[in-house]
Amino acid sequence: QVKDNLEPGDFQDERIWRIASLVFDFVAQGKPVKANNLLNYIDDDIVSEVVCESAMPQETSFEDKEKIACDCIVRMKSHRLKKQRQLLHEKIKLAQDSGDDAHLRLLMGQFHELIKKK
Repeated sequence: QVKDNLEPGDFQDERIWRIASLVFDFVAQGKPVKANNLLNYIDDDIVSEVVCESAMPQETSFEDKEKIACDCIVRMKSHRLKKQRQLLHEKIKLAQDSGDDAHLRLLMGQFHELIKKK
């Protein structure tokens, strides 16, 4: 579900994307996704620390895990769209200030498309 609904740009931290990408690769190859297996492929101390912290046993039901994953996906996508809108807003302001009407129309179209996404 996570792999189908997220892409690298949805992750705000490139290190977390690297972990997720590694997990996706393991699943595709039929390898068990365990912290010790992941650690063999990671050479970054901070990323290794994140993997170790996430490997702590948790008392969570499958249904709760699925809801948590869905909520996380929605939150990540929402945060990404918010950042994209902020960046476009800044570009729109620059285009307005410079009087570049063609570029302004293009940016406004992109902004309206982002607003439609939820």
